[in-house]
Amino acid sequence: MKVFPDRRYILEPSFEYDLWGYYNNFFITPIAFWMRKDVQAFINHFDRLGGWYKYRWNDLIFQSAAVQIFLPKAKVYKFTDWTYEHATITKGELLWGGIYEGSLDKELKEVKEFRNKYPAPEHFVGRSY
Repeated sequence: MKVFPDRRYILEPSFEYDLWGYYNNFFITPIAFWMRKDVQAFINHFDRLGGWYKYRWNDLIFQSAAVQIFLPKAKVYKFTDWTYEHATITKGELLWGGIYEGSLDKELKEVKEFRNKYPAPEHFVGRSY
């Protein structure tokens, strides 16, 4: 995929996109990664498109894309041992997000209570939330 058709920058994802987004509530990365020439070109491209302002692209979309395109999968660590809730709840209805049960929190009472109180939205049917 070419970011700039008239330039030499060619983006090739480091690994197959896995549909995970990186919430910045807990996000650790070295600043040097974001200062790399190829990552800076990607940032500048996003900025020139104006998508943050026109289409309300958020940091999750941009950061997740940058990490998955420019970092080898072996350098990305996904914390899975603790439960994490990131949800948008309005008027008692789960609109987006959910709760992710940590591998060390199997059968956690709070996870069951959350899932009973907020059934998965239609767009999450068949997927873990």
